[in-house]
Amino acid sequence: MSDRVAGAELPDLLDPRFLKALEGLHLVAGKLFSGTMRGERQLRRRGPGSQFLDYRKYSPGDDLRYLDWNIYGRLGEPFVKEFEAEEGARVLLVLDRSASMGFGAPSKLEYARRIAAALGYIGLRHLDRVALVPVPGGRGEGSVFRGPGQALELFQALRALRSEGRARLRAALLEVLRREERSGLCVVLSDFFDSEGMEPVLELLARHRYRAFCVHVVDREEASPQVLGELRLTDLETGERLEVESDRALLRDYAAAFRRHGRRVEGACRARGAGYLRIPTTLAFDAAVLRVVRRGGIAR
Repeated sequence: MSDRVAGAELPDLLDPRFLKALEGLHLVAGKLFSGTMRGERQLRRRGPGSQFLDYRKYSPGDDLRYLDWNIYGRLGEPFVKEFEAEEGARVLLVLDRSASMGFGAPSKLEYARRIAAALGYIGLRHLDRVALVPVPGGRGEGSVFRGPGQALELFQALRALRSEGRARLRAALLEVLRREERSGLCVVLSDFFDSEGMEPVLELLARHRYRAFCVHVVDREEASPQVLGELRLTDLETGERLEVESDRALLRDYAAAFRRHGRRVEGACRARGAGYLRIPTTLAFDAAVLRVVRRGGIAR
């Protein structure tokens, strides 16, 4: 993708200089089950590529570019070269766009969508199939992008998402996985305020042989609010209202509950072999992306 497209048309999503820095990275997808399970869908196929595999006799319709003229000259029979080529891996980007993700400045959704854009760009640069799964669904639901030429379309789909509704991560993934047999890498970007918890989501991904990595996006004010006095609180996703008298003791209890929420999500991930990384929206975006791809071990 050209700097002109990234810089002129999408200046608020990814800086062209940062895109350049991402070009050397490669998402690690589909490696978790390599050669270990029956019925595994291999990521390699026969076809044009960089590694020579074998010769076979020419058949009508074969690409003449792979005809070996030296063998034809010696044997008088046409043979074509076969190569081993690596197919692009399947990458699912599950982006929570529920109402709670609209909180903060920048909002958690804005921060998460930029991370999704960076990961998608890395995948598309290396011909991975990148599927965007917004939760809840809507515009862009289940959209699949292939190759660097579709990076702009991915960015546009991400920019079109607005925070609304409730997070139902498992239901959204179930619908996508029904249509897709190929395993790969699934990155979930969310605040994980899903009433069902993460266990059903991770179990579903494991059954479909996906490597899961969870990016927990956290707003500092939400994690440790400092507001005192009489408050009228509204749940962004359910609309439920609650009037409370906020004091130091209540704020301490709230902060402790918020930490427990994070530990539950992390514990669910660790117990099921999924990656987990907590990212505060105060962290510089460039550093956040590099922390996700490197510390998370999902890129090389």
